[in-house]
Amino acid sequence: MKRNISSAIIPQTLAVVQFPAPAPQPPQLRNYQLRLKKSLYQEISIRSASGLDSAANGTGVEG
Repeated sequence: MKRNISSAIIPQTLAVVQFPAPAPQPPQLRNYQLRLKKSLYQEISIRSASGLDSAANGTGVEG
């Protein structure tokens, strides 16, 4: 269940974060993407740990 929620959150968040962010220069692009991905996964694991992602599926019930 958590995995499905996380995979649903990642593309939405990436779409939101990618466009307004200023485009880095090509040499820094890979590091930028890695940092972005890392912070994204940290945010998701924090949400999972605190149960905030239970609101994402509309049930309000964890699990």
